[in-house]
Amino acid sequence: MTTAAVRKYAEVLAVVAAPKLLPAVGGLTPHAGPDPYRGLAERLLRERRLGI
Repeated sequence: MTTAAVRKYAEVLAVVAAPKLLPAVGGLTPHAGPDPYRGLAERLLRERRLGI
């Protein structure tokens, strides 16, 4: 492999491997609606203590 071929391969690889920015959706959650699992662990523990 020649130096020119290695350089061209490296340039193509740099374009393909470059990090892509994702559009911001507001926070770390993938959805914008309310979290259906929020408080689930607390409810399960409370029900378990109450014997439900």
